[in-house]
Amino acid sequence: MNCLVNLKLNPIVPGCASGEIVLSRVPLSFWGGFSAQSGKVIDSRHHLVGQCLTDRILIMPQGRGSSSSSGVLLEAMRLGTAPRALICVVVEPILATASIISREMYGTWMPQFSIDETLLQQVRSSAWAEIAANESGYYLKIPQVKGDDGVL
Repeated sequence: MNCLVNLKLNPIVPGCASGEIVLSRVPLSFWGGFSAQSGKVIDSRHHLVGQCLTDRILIMPQGRGSSSSSGVLLEAMRLGTAPRALICVVVEPILATASIISREMYGTWMPQFSIDETLLQQVRSSAWAEIAANESGYYLKIPQVKGDDGVL
């Protein structure tokens, strides 16, 4: 039986999503670091280089770099190659702009949230997750991680 943990999220651009988690412990610049055409990380210095973010939930400390990142994300949303959702510790208004514009222009968007840094220790890449809402707010539902001793 899989035990699920609900991690509290703070909505920046609200919405629900589900998908495999891609966790980065370092920031990613969408401008020059991500291909809107392929949905892949293209920054050769980033540990996620070559990974496809399409239909996955990207979790990272914060974005990096240019205000042009919002344009790259907007194009990825238009093409259907964007991540399903973006969760950062540090709120990135320039990245949120892309989701807001996409919602208005295309009727589709990438939900964005912030999360408390202490909660990130409970998140693992490749885990299936769901972002859901209830009367108390938004939550990231993930499988509970076993400790080094195998105990939940």
